[in-house]
Amino acid sequence: MEALAWLFNSDFEKKLFSTTFHKKESSKQNQEFEYFIHLLNPEDVIFTGKDYSKEYKTRIKNLTQKDFKITNQAQKISNWCQEYNEVELLKKLQSKYETYKFLQKENLLKHEAIFVNQESELEAGYLYKTENGFSGTGHFLFPQDKDKIRKYLQDHGIILKEKLRQRDLDFSSLIINKEIICQYENYIDERFQYKGSSFSSQPFLNQKDQTELDLALVKVLDYLGEYRGVLSIDAFKAGHDLIPICEFNARKTMGYVAYSIWKKYFNDFSEFKFLLFKNNRSQKSFDQLKEHNIHLLSPFENNFFVFALSAHDKNEMKRTEKILATTLL
Repeated sequence: MEALAWLFNSDFEKKLFSTTFHKKESSKQNQEFEYFIHLLNPEDVIFTGKDYSKEYKTRIKNLTQKDFKITNQAQKISNWCQEYNEVELLKKLQSKYETYKFLQKENLLKHEAIFVNQESELEAGYLYKTENGFSGTGHFLFPQDKDKIRKYLQDHGIILKEKLRQRDLDFSSLIINKEIICQYENYIDERFQYKGSSFSSQPFLNQKDQTELDLALVKVLDYLGEYRGVLSIDAFKAGHDLIPICEFNARKTMGYVAYSIWKKYFNDFSEFKFLLFKNNRSQKSFDQLKEHNIHLLSPFENNFFVFALSAHDKNEMKRTEKILATTLL
């Protein structure tokens, strides 16, 4: 029995707003990305009920140079993405409703947003947010999600209604222990599901937007209070408008994982991309991609393929992406 093992609690937000956050379980959702623990902390043991193939253990050892350690028994199990030590502070930061109130108070809300509690107030052209959604869950559109919105209103009595904006750029600010580390671009689909991140040694915001963002982040650091640890703040551009803050993620996010993998294994490259693709269960081999600086990080049996792409400049990265796209066809 291991003295300590780590659980990749990707269900952090869901449990935070329930009464079961002390229960630690190796669910399929948690198993999907738990191998990131090994990638970032190869000496650590992962608590899991999942069995990993010899092929995966060998492949990932070629990158980490360490054995892949798992257990289903441990004297102590700790949550890796985020612990629940300061529940009320975490709820405040994770709550979409509290974030809205903060943005309104600090004059950082640049688009129409109100609380609604009547079905008659539902209309197209707006995004409807539940209090505790994450990674695109709890984000609804009308009328296609009208049944889900109505059900949420019946159960909770209120939902946040935001004017839907055409996003030209999605990005996040990574903060660790109240220090701003970097900004990085995100890829999301039409349902606001995360599909990857892009990192570069070159800034992607113009000076005007960067200055506006920096001023907003000063207010964020004050709002964080006693919070320490990893925090990602989602933002976007809509036309010429910068929306510097739309959501807080008080945990180790995919963006944090991607940034840490870049710095740990691919720091010699100025361009880095971290991309997720739905596994179509094909029997393709990706071994040949390594010569193009493309690494498959995930096991073959997972629902998502996760690739790390590195390049020395943006033109080389474009060529690298084309190679991956052709391989996935």
